[in-house]
Order: sequence, then C-alpha cells, then structure tokens
Amino acid sequence: MNRKKEALNTYITKSLNTIDPSKDVVDMVQVGNETTGGFIGETNVSNMCVLFSAGAAGVEMYNPDVKVVIHVESPHKGTMVTWAGNLQDNNVDYDILATSYYPYWHGTLDNLKQQFETVKNTYHKDVMVAETSYAYTLEDSDGHANTVRVGNNDNGADTTEPFTEQGQATAIRNLINTVNEAGGLGVYYWEPAWLTVGNTKGLTGDAYNAQVKENQEKWEKYGSGWASSYANEYDSKDAGKWYGGSAVDNEAMFYPDGAATPALHVWNYVKTGAVSNLVSVEGFDSALKQTITAGSDFTLPDSVEVTYSDSKTPVAEAVIWDEASVKKADLSKPGTYQIPGTVSLSKEITRGAYKGKTSVDVTLTLQVKYANLITNKEAVEFDSGEYFTVDGATFKGIPSAENAKSGKNSMGWYGASAANGSVTYKKAITLEKGTYTLEAYAQGAQSNVTMQILNAEDDSVLFTGEATAMTAWGDWHTPKVTFTLDKTKSVKLRVCVEHEDGGWGAVDVLYLHKDASSSEGKDDTNTSGSSSFGGSSSGSTATVTPSDDTKKDDKPEQTTESKNVTATTASGEKAEVTVTVTKDTAGKVTEASAEVTGTKAEISADMVSRIVEAAGTDHVAITANVTDKEGNIRYTVTADAKDLTAGKKLSVVVVDKKTGAYKLVNAKTYTVGKDGTLHVNLAAGSDYRMLSAAEIKNVEKAVLKTVAVKKTTASIKAGKNTKIQLSSKLDLDNVKKRLHIHLVKSLLQQ
Repeated sequence: MNRKKEALNTYITKSLNTIDPSKDVVDMVQVGNETTGGFIGETNVSNMCVLFSAGAAGVEMYNPDVKVVIHVESPHKGTMVTWAGNLQDNNVDYDILATSYYPYWHGTLDNLKQQFETVKNTYHKDVMVAETSYAYTLEDSDGHANTVRVGNNDNGADTTEPFTEQGQATAIRNLINTVNEAGGLGVYYWEPAWLTVGNTKGLTGDAYNAQVKENQEKWEKYGSGWASSYANEYDSKDAGKWYGGSAVDNEAMFYPDGAATPALHVWNYVKTGAVSNLVSVEGFDSALKQTITAGSDFTLPDSVEVTYSDSKTPVAEAVIWDEASVKKADLSKPGTYQIPGTVSLSKEITRGAYKGKTSVDVTLTLQVKYANLITNKEAVEFDSGEYFTVDGATFKGIPSAENAKSGKNSMGWYGASAANGSVTYKKAITLEKGTYTLEAYAQGAQSNVTMQILNAEDDSVLFTGEATAMTAWGDWHTPKVTFTLDKTKSVKLRVCVEHEDGGWGAVDVLYLHKDASSSEGKDDTNTSGSSSFGGSSSGSTATVTPSDDTKKDDKPEQTTESKNVTATTASGEKAEVTVTVTKDTAGKVTEASAEVTGTKAEISADMVSRIVEAAGTDHVAITANVTDKEGNIRYTVTADAKDLTAGKKLSVVVVDKKTGAYKLVNAKTYTVGKDGTLHVNLAAGSDYRMLSAAEIKNVEKAVLKTVAVKKTTASIKAGKNTKIQLSSKLDLDNVKKRLHIHLVKSLLQQ
C-alpha cells in the first residue's frame, strides 16, 4: 500500500505539471474512473480510501485551487450515497462526487435526483454526471457491433426516448434538467466525437465486406474502439474480447461523415430555449409487441399511439390491419405472428424519415405462449426470497435489484473463487401426465446454469437439463429442461449454478409450461382454433389455420437461407464461405452455421467478422472442412464464432458420428492468436469440436460419471499396492495421463 500511495501521488503530480505547468487550464482532477468496486487492485473500502487520499494529496500538491473528483457508477444501486458515506468515514479530502449515468442501465432520473440531493444535503459535497450518452439510431456504421442495437439495450424501462436525433436531444435535455434541479454542477457527454472509421451504411455484399476489412486494418494500426487486439496481453477478459471498432458510433453527436447531428444543439438550447415548427414521427406505441396466453381471445387495437416531435403526448391514430395476415394466426397454439397494418398520420410531417407521408406501415408482433404453471408472479420474477430455498454462499440475496430481464429484480450470483449452488422453488406443483418444459432467462460470464425437476415427496432429482454456458453481460440465454411424466406427479423446480473464479450472472422469469410435443389436453380434431381475433378490418372473427403442433421445441414457422461471402485467410488468400441462417417469423435468428473448405485448419478474424455480419449474430457454428491436395476431406473442425477472440483458450473433442456425443482427445489447449486466427492440426478421420473452458469442464464431468468402483471402500496398508478397477464403460482412448490421475484423485476424494 505504501508503494502504491507513493506511486499514485508522484504520477498525478508529475502528470499535471506536464499537462498544465502554468496552472491556468486544469480546474478539476478525477482520481480514478468508475471506482465503485475497486481502485488500483484494491477492493477493500479502507484501502481504496487510502489511495483516494493519496491521489487527492497529489492534486493539492500541484495546485490547491484545483477540485478533486471521485467517480462512481450505478446510481440506481444507491452507490453515490454509499460512497459519500465511505469517503467521509475514511476522512478522504475531496470536493465533487461524480457518477456515470447511462439510462440503459442506471435507473430513473428521479432516483438520480434523490441520490444527488442526499449527497449534497447530508455530506455537503458537489455532484455531477461524469459520463452519459444516448443513441440517435440503432443502425451500425462501421462493421463493429454497437452496445445499443436491436435486441440489446434498446428496450429498457428507463430508455424513455426514441432512438432518433430528437430522442437523443430530449434524453440529454431531461438529464441536464434533473441535474440542475438537484443542484448539481453539470453533465459531461462521453463520447460525442467517437464516430465511425469507414462508413458501412448503405453497403451490402462484397462492397460491405471490403469496407469492413479496410476498417479492421485501420482499427488495428491506428485504433478506433476500446482497444486493439494487443490489449489481450493485459486485459483478456474485457479489452481482449471487445477490441476493434467503435461500439458507440450510434451514440455520437456527429454523423459518419463528420457532420454534426441536430442533437448537438441541445447544449446551447438548454440555456436559451428553442421551438421548432418542423414535425417528425418520433416513435410508435409499445403495444405493437404483445404476448398472450394460448387459448385466450385477443382484440386487435383500432388505433396506434404515435409520438410526434412537437409534443410529448402521443396521439391515437387510426390503423387498418391486413386481413390475410390475421387469418393465418391461430391463438389456440403457441407461435409468433406478424400482423402488418397501416397507420394514418393526422399531422403534416415536414422532416425525418416520414417527411411528406400521410400514413405509415407498422407491424404488430404477437407472441402466443402456453400459460405459466408457476402462478405466483413474485416467484416468477424473484421479487421475494420467501418462496425459495438457497443452497450455496455464492448467491446474492433474493430479491437482487440487478440485471433484471423483466420487472425490477432477479436472482444473482458472484464469487471471486469457483463455487456452485442451487435455488429451489419451495412450492410443490402437481402436473398431469404429459410433456413439460421448465426454462428461464439467464446471463453472466464464467458460469453454467442447469435446470432440474425434483420429486416433491423427497426432493430427489427426476430430470436434469443440459448445462448452459453464460457468455457475456446482456447476452441472455434460456437454460431449460424438457421432461415427460407418465402419470400425475407433484414436482419442485430448481436452478443450479456453477461458476469459475470471478464468475457471475443472473436468472429471471421462471417459466414452466406444457410442451408442444405433449398431446395431453389437446383436441386433435379442432382445426379451426378455439380462440379468435377481434377488431379486424372487416369486423369479422378470423377462423385460422393451426400452426404445426408437432415441433418439439415449440418454435414458430422458420425459414432457412444460405449465402456465400468471400473472406481473407490468415495467409492472405481468398476463401469462399457458405453461411446458413434459420429465422423465425419475427425475423429473429434461431440457428446459424458456416462452412469453409481448404487444406489448412484455420479460421481467420476476417472470416469470423464476415460470417457474423452475414448471419446477423455471433452465435454461429463455423466448420472448417480440411482436405488433402485432391480435395478429399481429411477431417472437420467446428468452433463457435463467439469463442474466436484473441487470446481465448479452447479445447478439442471428437464428435461421435453416430450419437453426437463428445469424446476427449487430449489435454492440450489451443489459443486464438493475437490476430484473431485459430490454427489447429489434428489427426485425420474425425469430426472435431472446439470448446471453451466451461464447456470442456462439462465434458470432463460426463466422463467422471461413467467411472464406477467395484468396492466402495478399501483398506490400504502402508507399503502395499491397492488396485482400483474403473468401469469398462469409460472410454480412455487418447486421454492423457494427467486426466487419468485426475480421475483417480477424484475417486479417492469421494
């Protein structure tokens, strides 16, 4: 700590004297960036405050008139008030407590105002917003996926403004107003000039691919986004994964060509006021996305609320729905239906995408789902811990007001060290004979989530689903277990979590429902559907064709298409890649794969980038068909696009061609290169799969389960050898010695 104090003090003083030796420019110095949870390797509050004091002393040594800022984030968790108390208790001499505020994550403006007012009135410190931004579009413009995009951070409860230039300006105006009312100093926008390097808007096919390739070369040489791939050497879990282009070009206040967006004027208009006589369409009713229970009636709305730029109050505008699409929907069975409609506009539109138009085409997305057999909504959304039994210290208290998918709470976990545990819904649920699925939403990192069904009589495990690996913040997965009961039975529900060092995550929205493969409770002769639409354009009730009820996983109709893209290999050669994408009727990608054929087992960063762009998702199984010089396939190797990031360590398994089961090959790990290329060299004659560390652990566990000891106990005398006989079911082909030892150690520990 003493060395850190000295180094920090010296660094700050020396830096400031270099930046502003005349001491007439710098007004404030922020000691650390978003230091809510740690600072220079210290996570203990007392130690952190010692370092804050050392930094503040360095600022005062430079110039006692310069203000000292401490910067936190997550104000929705009460961090400003908490840290104001921490700093006071530890006698840190500072002037301003600042916070980041991004409405996608950081709660309401009312909460921010309350935090500011409490800090000012109780702790007598100035407050300000050190970082904020808001997207003016959901489109990307450089080929690097944005933080705010369709399906990601675009529909939070506190993202109250549309993603338009006006929406961006209004969001910033409202934040500035809140800070002003709370007596705050002001607001900093980060980062208004982080615009695109190489505009990809309007480009498709080869032209798009060529521009992205050119961009990638610039990103790596000159820098554009969070980092280049070289950052993997010191920050493999963050910068080493998300390096590349700008993830926030759609949150800048400049267009890709460098011209200022109209929202930039907000910084002047908040002081002078501004009224425009131009009118644009800023957004549509959130009711255009609805979910109902199968078997219930649904009435199409006769109007859609439209928000215009000249008023915050939406206007109910008349809508006419497409009759043919209405007749295709069967509300008696699960599915997702797209109902197009035309909305009349009552105002003259003089700017924006709908300029000069008197009507707008909209689509109502209607999802029909089975009823949730968990009838307690507080339990479904983890709003109370009284309904659950928690086993394991890694879990946060229930409810956890973090990372909610729906509502305000979730069930979360975090552990600095590897751990496992479970959360069980205590209420027994009686199910009739049939097939059911238990599922939930889950996100996180370095963690696996598994769903289980228990016998309510003795809590023994009846069914266990496959472990689902958590990949990243905001990347929601649906771990599930589908099971069949041959008679009426009472069951309980369990969520199991296992994580590595530093693993974290959250589970939300428990959903137990009948499965589409179950024939229980269905009338196979009813082809007209027992439910109906009301309010169609003709005023009649729609009798519709039933959806395919034979699909086990209850998916709506899907379409599959293939496309070819050209990519550059690590050696600079051109390669044709076939990308196959399956989408549901809502246009959401449900499955994606890609194949490339060549004499080398390599998947380059350019290849991954082009595949992901073509597929519209990074959940793509990429297969390299490795051939001999005559073109005969020697072996195949498959890896997930999301795993192909610089520095990522992967293991290899053989895929059984008959059963699809994984078999261990060796204990070697393969590291994705700094340039993002995966190179492997494997024996001919097999299909291989590359797995992440979490996935390979699941395979090892499956192997361990095949081990049995003939005698469950044995007495070992000093100096005597004891033979342990493993099960004949254990496949030890090509498994290295250290795994043998691992197996034996596990047995002895048991």
